[in-house]
Amino acid sequence: MSIAKVTRIVQETPSTISIHLKPESGQDFLPGQFITIHSDVNGEALKRSYSFSSSPGDHEWRITIKRVGGGKMSNHLHDTLQVGDQINYDGPEGIFTFDKNNQYDQHILIAAGSGITPIMSMMKEHLGQTSHPITLFYGNRNLKETIFLKELNQWHNDHDHFNFRLFLSKPGLKHLLFSSKQPYFK
Repeated sequence: MSIAKVTRIVQETPSTISIHLKPESGQDFLPGQFITIHSDVNGEALKRSYSFSSSPGDHEWRITIKRVGGGKMSNHLHDTLQVGDQINYDGPEGIFTFDKNNQYDQHILIAAGSGITPIMSMMKEHLGQTSHPITLFYGNRNLKETIFLKELNQWHNDHDHFNFRLFLSKPGLKHLLFSSKQPYFK
């Protein structure tokens, strides 16, 4: 088991936080991998896996955690974790990774809700390494709960080869579909 220090906590949506971590050891990870967090919650030893939403080149790790109704670990982390705390973890692990040596002409990625976290890691790593088109199809309930919307919108505006389509199942309007190179969020 390893230890990482919490350096920052960002409220991404009303139900989602990103935890920025500095591991004690200089461990590397691959885009799409995860760590398994260990914690004692009310006398019960728990462990849950959370994907990186940062890329290996970032100076800190970032994991993103959505609060789950009845979720002991997610609620515990949302309610009690503070900057300066230490987290015990195993990993990085996982084979859902992005081969940065691939030579594909384009990339199409599909994510929904908090499933965006490993995809963010992969896209962030790949955006700076290629000019090949990257398209993300991203489904959510509504704009308020769309994790990383500002960051995705910024990438959309900054990178001609990145495009994303946002699909909302309960947008508050009868039909809502975002596409093209227009800003999604201001």
